[in-house]
Amino acid sequence: MDDLDLTLTMAASDPAMAAAAFGGANAILGMVIPLLENNFNIRERKIRTAVDFDRHSPVIAIRAA
Repeated sequence: MDDLDLTLTMAASDPAMAAAAFGGANAILGMVIPLLENNFNIRERKIRTAVDFDRHSPVIAIRAA
């Protein structure tokens, strides 16, 4: 795999839920990314996470080549 580009923006109707979801998503990514790197040769990776308190639903964008 040459490129892995992941953008994850967590959001929820309640700001506390959005913050908790953000922390959980980062914990999950911390476990999943090493598994991907052990099974695939990823030359370049861009992984961004954010929390948006104005949105009501999360947004995930992923591109792999």
